[in-house]
Amino acid sequence: MGLLGIDSNPFIANRIFEVVDTDKDDHINFVEFVTIMDTMIHGEQDEKYEYSFALFDIYDSGYFGFEEFKESISKFIAHFNSMTGSHAKVDTEFLQEIFEKMDSNKDGLVYEDEFKEALKQDPGLFQWFELLN
Repeated sequence: MGLLGIDSNPFIANRIFEVVDTDKDDHINFVEFVTIMDTMIHGEQDEKYEYSFALFDIYDSGYFGFEEFKESISKFIAHFNSMTGSHAKVDTEFLQEIFEKMDSNKDGLVYEDEFKEALKQDPGLFQWFELLN
């Protein structure tokens, strides 16, 4: 898996595993696997947003703050860099703007309903190339 950059930065693989392992038994069974595949291929947009939100909600609290969001994005970018040999960086100011768009009630936290609504209003909110310098 080193060629994929997973050994050097296991964050993404671990987060996907944690989100897909819905019964938290440290195994992805056939039903969990088929469920995520079906959702990603045939699921409604809301279902896809739920999985996306879960990837950012590192502590499984039902919300994430700016630091948690920044940590997730930074690790996604680090993974991208390790896979491509790139030296992309996160633009923190731009990331703050994205976070503020999602935090509709301005309490410093983004809940799942805010996350979904922000993506419905602006489907291009997470065009990753805009985050990279």
